[in-house]
Amino acid sequence: MNYLLAIPHVAHVGFFVMESFLFPTSSKIQKIFGVPKVNVPAVKDWAFNQGFYNLFLAVGGLYATSLHLAGDVSGTFLLKYVYMCYISAALVLLYTRKFKSFAGPLIQGLAPAICLALM
Repeated sequence: MNYLLAIPHVAHVGFFVMESFLFPTSSKIQKIFGVPKVNVPAVKDWAFNQGFYNLFLAVGGLYATSLHLAGDVSGTFLLKYVYMCYISAALVLLYTRKFKSFAGPLIQGLAPAICLALM
């Protein structure tokens, strides 16, 4: 069960790959993010940057998970903070999509919310 705490971080590494490397060339990934092909050149730098943001947060989360599993209370605190960041970002995504699309926010926020509740 303890290693399930890493699932949200692994997912964010996947988001990093999608945003930073696949987004500029994959019409499937562009569709997932709701970006028409004509707008890709205007937002590809943003997506690249956002991907690295997700990577850095995931690395911090993986480190916090390892500290938490070792019994370090600072790791527990940091891990809860990272989960709350993931959940907050999911809520912002839900709000910016005007509550019309729940898939993205659920993918981004459900696993960390469950992990946070189980801690």
